[in-house]
Amino acid sequence: MRKILFSITLLLTTLLFSQNVNASSFNTNIVGNDTFENEITLYIQVNNLVDFNGACNGLCGLVGNLSYDTEKLELTSISALEDFDLTQGNTLVLYKSTGVASGTKILSMNFKNKSLAKDETTTITFSNVIASDGDKDINTSDTSKTIKFIVKETENNNTSNNNNSNTNNKPNTNTTNKKEETKKSNNNYLSSITLSNGTINFDKDTLTYDVVVGYETTTIEVEAKVEDNKATITGNGTHNLNVGSNVIKLTIKAEDESERTYILNINREEKEIIVEEDNEIVEDEIIEKENNYVIPIVIISLILIVGIVGFVVWKKKNNK
Repeated sequence: MRKILFSITLLLTTLLFSQNVNASSFNTNIVGNDTFENEITLYIQVNNLVDFNGACNGLCGLVGNLSYDTEKLELTSISALEDFDLTQGNTLVLYKSTGVASGTKILSMNFKNKSLAKDETTTITFSNVIASDGDKDINTSDTSKTIKFIVKETENNNTSNNNNSNTNNKPNTNTTNKKEETKKSNNNYLSSITLSNGTINFDKDTLTYDVVVGYETTTIEVEAKVEDNKATITGNGTHNLNVGSNVIKLTIKAEDESERTYILNINREEKEIIVEEDNEIVEDEIIEKENNYVIPIVIISLILIVGIVGFVVWKKKNNK
């Protein structure tokens, strides 16, 4: 009995060990500086890809939840890298047809300080992460990064010098006005999106929209307007539509160069196939009309034949 139990235990241990060895795995990291002065750019990077040998030949899909303290930080822009398509909502979804290898940055995020005090820290987290190699889904653990807000020493020195040189302890209005003049807007939001075909429920915080148009719609005109007239936009105008999926990107660049991208997924329906039965109906009508004429003709022919035969018989009798 002991030998049997030992054998079963050994078998289960071997199976578990084999599964761990062959299991796919990877990890993500938020990379970038640990300190920042006003704005900071961070990246999502994929590392240590093991057994990513599916149809994509690497990592080609990634989903996860990005969380941060919205009272402390503002996410001014977010964009996919390495030709990934990004769908942004409560969950970030990245996908492309071909995979990438370990050590690749696939997402860029730009944050701006809202209320952090000097030397105060805050944490950004990327959680519930799942990747794909084209054949299977692979889970990994959450990742996070803590960043600290710092103040430039040069600004402190300038402030100190200004205070010392101003004997009346009044603020230097020239310096204040200059700073206000050089401060650039970071507003990269749209105020509206209008389409020549199809409708959307626009919300400036919603970055992805799905629109369905009929097969006869071969082009669509997009007119988007920015909230801040200092911002610029690319993607407006007339776009040709193929049957099926069409992706139109509207990229807004604020005065301070920060960007935000809105995505329109336009689905043009396939052509409806109509089976025409007119020919069959016409042929049926012709046959029916021909049948209507055939019967009377036969009857008349029979009457004529009977009449002729009767006449011949009658004439023969009279001749006798």
